[in-house]
Amino acid sequence: MLGKEGTVCPSAPSNPVCDSTEKSDTEEPRNGTTSGINQSIDWIKPSKGHEERFLECKSFTRRQPSWDNWPSNANILFNTLQRWISNPKSCLLTLEARPVDSKRARDISLEIIDFIRLNSQFHVIYTLSSPTGENDTTVDILKNLVTQAISILPNLQSLIPQQSTDNEDQLLDLTNNILRQSKNCFIVLETTNTNCADQLLRICLDIIQDRNIPVKFMLVTYQRSQLDGKSKGIVESVNLPPSQPRNGRTVGKRQVLWRRLKPQILDSQASGKRRIS
Repeated sequence: MLGKEGTVCPSAPSNPVCDSTEKSDTEEPRNGTTSGINQSIDWIKPSKGHEERFLECKSFTRRQPSWDNWPSNANILFNTLQRWISNPKSCLLTLEARPVDSKRARDISLEIIDFIRLNSQFHVIYTLSSPTGENDTTVDILKNLVTQAISILPNLQSLIPQQSTDNEDQLLDLTNNILRQSKNCFIVLETTNTNCADQLLRICLDIIQDRNIPVKFMLVTYQRSQLDGKSKGIVESVNLPPSQPRNGRTVGKRQVLWRRLKPQILDSQASGKRRIS
């Protein structure tokens, strides 16, 4: 079972996502709230909040989990996750999945978000695709990311123009600028909007060029990503393993693999692992 935040008790349950969903669906948002956003930049709020989507995905995962039949070939996925989460120098992970596997990709993204939030004091900024097939526009996705960042670091509100805009290029520039000002956080990006995913990958690659920015990105891509081979060690890439017949013996193995993961960003920036406010 999970003890107080940041610890795992010896009798930890077998499914981190399902266990964490036993909390009330009205639990407090982990990335701050939008209530503190200045009214003059109220236009930056998205049509649906990130925490509302998170709880919606949790509810669907609880009712219809896609990882019950945990594949025995998931070692490569977890070894890559371990390097990305635990190695301070590993800045970007791309998880490549087929469009038909979008539910499993969303569920593993949800599990990663939940794991980091429950087992570290790092913030997680994220976007998740809709479990009901609702189409998220690029504009809404970008506004959601910006809103989360400025909820964590209110001083970043000064970077938001008071003049509202739904221009994608302007919002991409704003998102890039805001995310590179974020500190000590993981950024998990899963969207079936492939055009937006391409744009977000460019932002990730641009930001991680500055090795001193203490953030880590994970991006799910539903098409082959073109990554620079020179980024080896900084950028990790792994395919979502195909589903396999149910095997109950893999459940315990999965829990052991999760316990190996110890979230770290940059040693110089995250040595105290204090939550920013």
